[in-house]
Amino acid sequence: MVPTHNSIIWMVAFLAIIAGGLAIFAWLLYKRWELLTIGKYENRFSNLGARLWNVIKIALGQSKIFYEGQAGIMHAFIFWGFCVVAVNTITFVGEGFAANFHIPFLGPDQILGKLYALSKDFFEVIVIIGLMIAFYRRLILKPDRLTYSFEANLILLFILTLMITDFFLFGVKLNTHELDPSFAKWVPVSALFGKMVAGMSEHSQKIFFGVNYFLHLIVLFTFMNLLPLSKHFHVITSIPNVFFSNLEPKGRLTKMNLDDENATSFGMGQIQDMTWKNIFDTYTCTECGRCQNVCPAYQTKKPLSDKEINQTIKHCLFDEADHLIAAKKAAAKAASAEAPAAEQAADDQHVVPMLTGDLIKDDTIWSCTNCRWCDEACPVTIENVQRIVDMRRYLVLTESKFPKELNLVFKGLENQSNPWGIGSNKRQDWAEGMQNIKWAAENPEFEYLYWVGCAGSFDDRNKKVTSAMLKILDTAGVSYAMLGNEEGCCGDSARRLGNEYLYQALAQANIEIFNTYKVKKIITTCPHCFNTFRNEYPQFDGNYEIIHHSELIANLIAEGKIKPTKALEGICTYHDSCFLGRYNEIYSEPRAILSSIPGVELKEMPQNRRSSFCCGAGGGRMWLEEHIGERINRTRTVEALSLKPKHIATACPFCLIMIDDGVKDKGAEEQVKTLDIAEIVARSLS
Repeated sequence: MVPTHNSIIWMVAFLAIIAGGLAIFAWLLYKRWELLTIGKYENRFSNLGARLWNVIKIALGQSKIFYEGQAGIMHAFIFWGFCVVAVNTITFVGEGFAANFHIPFLGPDQILGKLYALSKDFFEVIVIIGLMIAFYRRLILKPDRLTYSFEANLILLFILTLMITDFFLFGVKLNTHELDPSFAKWVPVSALFGKMVAGMSEHSQKIFFGVNYFLHLIVLFTFMNLLPLSKHFHVITSIPNVFFSNLEPKGRLTKMNLDDENATSFGMGQIQDMTWKNIFDTYTCTECGRCQNVCPAYQTKKPLSDKEINQTIKHCLFDEADHLIAAKKAAAKAASAEAPAAEQAADDQHVVPMLTGDLIKDDTIWSCTNCRWCDEACPVTIENVQRIVDMRRYLVLTESKFPKELNLVFKGLENQSNPWGIGSNKRQDWAEGMQNIKWAAENPEFEYLYWVGCAGSFDDRNKKVTSAMLKILDTAGVSYAMLGNEEGCCGDSARRLGNEYLYQALAQANIEIFNTYKVKKIITTCPHCFNTFRNEYPQFDGNYEIIHHSELIANLIAEGKIKPTKALEGICTYHDSCFLGRYNEIYSEPRAILSSIPGVELKEMPQNRRSSFCCGAGGGRMWLEEHIGERINRTRTVEALSLKPKHIATACPFCLIMIDDGVKDKGAEEQVKTLDIAEIVARSLS
């Protein structure tokens, strides 16, 4: 019954829509591809099995969407509905060329075809319900995290039109017996739509069918060609972007080649410094705002929104596309000496805005705590943290432009190997007056190297954690030793603040010491040291077994090597460190420890485990003042205090400092004690 088979005019119209729509779509995709090629090369084709699994789990399974409740379920069903209806779209277009066209095994007289038809009807209803929820959210609720535009509502209207016209097309086919009436039970909703027009004459129904067919066709190709021009480009790019997502450990930043003699700058300061994957990330941003909704900087009124960063970069890419592509071609010609110098410089007069400074302001770049909640929340695996660090690298290494507080931090790290800037020869002073201290230089035979860390060595509050940890190790009879003055900073803060040169120097110095003592196992109390040793030192051939003290203590308790006996009465809540939790997925061990302490009533904060709210010290923010908005540590502390606890437990020296300061700011230090889990266990030992 498809009208193109009955009229020359309609056939011409059908072919014109198909040919024109596909031609425009192909041209738009080519322009987006051409712009993608200005990005630097990055290999994202390794480990195909893991990449395909990510596509199944994250893209097709929508696993990241469901953390958001109603909105997540809504989007998942719209997506799945699209996937199911896509098969019907192929059939729909195919019928324009050949009557009774269908995909093999999916004909209306075949069992698979009948089952598919039933699922199609079901999912189209689900899509319509999802669209109604989406309209309600956008037009009535208007949540802050969404980006509002006429185009977004138009796209929703287009999808609604596609669903309704498809119901009518199947309904009329049933009415006119192009489909056997018995097929109605496989498309019950379409059959209901058919009954709405069953009173019309057969001729009128055929005209109605033709109108719906061409409306469906025009909307389909209009929708398809709007995709590369709008935020809905993610309909095309989201699955590939998930496929090309980073397979490195979550806590690993890229290693920079600082010996590149051809490099004119380091880091990401210009659009041209971006990799093709960075550009593809901006194409894929759905503007859903999940990243900013969970961002501790954004939630405390800092000028950071990863959604806004994506939009800003994308708009610049599109606006400057001709200049960027021309510059890329000119550079290629210059490299091959094919173009005269005058021609190579022809477009040099146009200045593309800088990524840092012009497009993304410095305060935005320095607001990030690297908590990684944005990366975890993004349903299409956009890599926000790495991009922020790359922009910091440009500011620090290329422009020597960074907050003034970092002058002393970098100087301290460079000269004394600690961010406090205290003399490196005082690193083991915390042990003065203590008995049976086991230094590696005096006891070279040991199983574990206990890495005290900068905080455990120099910060008065965290020196108590070091003492508690020694008590636990000695009580359990663990074979260990410490480096003392030979220990240096792990380099986490330097790297995440953008000083890759300093980080690499610190890392290589530590690895040399580790190898001198033939270290195989390292215990850390600091998740930042833990993450750096575990995930980033292998980039420099530093491969060791890294154990966080929460893992070790939990094992010692489970094996009966230590037994907490003294009670810790009252409510205790645990704060998840970002670098221990989201980065390295250590959630259960600290809780198992606290649950083993007599008298403890463990009570979770509303934001816990994967959704824990940052303390504000990560990403080098420990050393920077919060001169914009509210203090992140205070926000987290208020959440903890709402439970009326007697103790707030941490497993990170930075978190301990920040939460402890927050408790003091609230004047609650007499009622609430902030303790590391090692302190809690040490107090409970006989």
